[in-house]
Amino acid sequence: NPKMPFTDVTKADWFYDEVNGAWQAGLINGITETTYEPNSSLTVAQAIKLAAALHQRNEKGRVTLKNGDTAWYSSYVEYAVRNKIIGAEYLTYSDGKMNSAVSRAEFVHILHGAMTYYKWVNNVADNAIPDVKTGSAYASEIYEFYRAGILTGSDAAGTFYPASSIKRSEVAAILIRMFDKDARQTVTLN
Repeated sequence: NPKMPFTDVTKADWFYDEVNGAWQAGLINGITETTYEPNSSLTVAQAIKLAAALHQRNEKGRVTLKNGDTAWYSSYVEYAVRNKIIGAEYLTYSDGKMNSAVSRAEFVHILHGAMTYYKWVNNVADNAIPDVKTGSAYASEIYEFYRAGILTGSDAAGTFYPASSIKRSEVAAILIRMFDKDARQTVTLN
């Protein structure tokens, strides 16, 4: 395997294996050729790019998508809408909205559409996530990610922080858990 080029991700980081695995699979890129910026917040456009890449990797075995002409993210948004990963409303988002930090809840919503089936491996009761109640925005997708072992929460209670931004380091861990079923985590929330 080629050596990961990111100078800001070291073997001492908890997310090293996740970032390296996602990079090796062609699912992620850096912000520059040599930096990943693990502590930066992910944007809406970057989330859509990741969902499109994961979908194409699963469907075609590799990622061939390239940056768009009008905006770097336009090709990924068009692919994601065409493949029903996200709704057509994303085509109308302003550049400012696309480049703003994505909330953790919207991140799950965007990524959820990249795959069609999630095998449940965890017992997570309805309303067991302290800050995500069934019926709230994107709750069904968030609960499915917990039940499938993709998310476990930020603490022992399973707190999700749906309105908060999400770090690029956390994103790599979620992507690997989506891509590699052996990386899924166990959690029980009653």
